[in-house]
Amino acid sequence: MLRKISIVELGDILAQHKLWLDTNKAQGKCADLSNTSLNGVDLSKVDLSYANLENAHLQRATLKGAKLNNAYLFRANLSKANLEDAVLKNADLTNAILNDANLSNTNLTGVDLTEARLVCAMLTKALLKDTNLDSAWLQDSDLREAIIVRTRFDDAHILNAHLERAHIYSSTFYQADLSYARLNDATIIEASMSDAKLRFSELNRATIKSTAIIDANLQSAQLRNATLEYVNLSQADLRFAHLEDASLSRVTLEYSNLEDTHLSENEECRRGLILKEDMIGYKKCLDNRIVKLCIPKGAVVFSINNYKCRTNIAKVLEITNLAGKVCRVAYSCYEPDFKYKVGEIVEVDDFALRYNLECASGIHFFRTKEEAIDY
Repeated sequence: MLRKISIVELGDILAQHKLWLDTNKAQGKCADLSNTSLNGVDLSKVDLSYANLENAHLQRATLKGAKLNNAYLFRANLSKANLEDAVLKNADLTNAILNDANLSNTNLTGVDLTEARLVCAMLTKALLKDTNLDSAWLQDSDLREAIIVRTRFDDAHILNAHLERAHIYSSTFYQADLSYARLNDATIIEASMSDAKLRFSELNRATIKSTAIIDANLQSAQLRNATLEYVNLSQADLRFAHLEDASLSRVTLEYSNLEDTHLSENEECRRGLILKEDMIGYKKCLDNRIVKLCIPKGAVVFSINNYKCRTNIAKVLEITNLAGKVCRVAYSCYEPDFKYKVGEIVEVDDFALRYNLECASGIHFFRTKEEAIDY
């Protein structure tokens, strides 16, 4: 049963709370508004830090610019409340209801929103730093231009959310559902999105760096013109995804599914190519001997990570050591009985035809001599 209080009684509680804060808890009394009906009340710019608002009902309440630092709002109902520009550092909003609430420009540093409901909530330009949104419901929420740092979204429901131009750093989205989410022009650095659902999500022009998206579902996702650097997409499902004109620098795609994935022409080697013309490659062998190879027209070349390549056949053009001295023979680092001899053709009988394996049977090589030396 919710407690109902008059405006006068509320004023007295707030006055005592202000005195309590101003005197560092020496006088007055901390506000206890738990289980209280405060629907539609105007608390703009009021300092409710440390207040007890457990299970309080604040639907359509105005808390614009209010301070709720360290406030206890467990199971509080703030549906359609206006919290624009409010500061809620370290507040406890576990299981709170904030559907359709306005949290634009709100400071949510250290806030616990575990299992909170923020369906259709407005969080544009909000600051989420060390915030916990595990298992929270954020369907259709608006996080455009939000700054998200070390925040947890594990098992969160973020379907159809707007995250355009959001800045996401060192945050986790383990098993989160971001299907149909819009992350166009977002910046995602050192995040973990493994096992996340990103079906039909939009990441066009996004910048994603040093991020793990292992075993994630990106079916039909859009990453056109995106920039990915040191991103781990191992075992990811990228069927029908769009990566046209995307920059994929040191992106790991081993065991990923690229069936019907839309790739730029220079990335097609990730699925494998049958060469239309001869190709020059380099590999490092035992004793740091560098072998220059000619991979002939018609050979199969795989390069799932578009870095190290492997083929089924090659001709040995020359062999040198690191000092440039010419050698006649070199032996494989991994199969010492496999010999490379100048002028001879080497072929692998048990060549692995799976495109999404880097370390598999084949003649491994690099496109440049420098890459082979550095390997």
